Amino acid sequence: MEHTNDTEQLRQYLAEAVEMLDDVKPKLALFEKQRYFRLKAAVDSYIQANKAAKAAPKQIELIPGA
Repeated sequence: MEHTNDTEQLRQYLAEAVEMLDDVKPKLALFEKQRYFRLKAAVDSYIQANKAAKAAPKQIELIPGA
């Protein structure tokens, strides 16, 4: 009889845990989307800066450190 009560209590805890995960899932998806777009923006910015640096004429330094 004690095992039946433990099993029922465990089922109840699991049902509550699943319900809480269902509530959190959309928030996690939004967080992951925001992280993706921040990373994408940083990579795009790096690529643009790299292109600009390659396109800029290189200056020859006649006196190093001057």
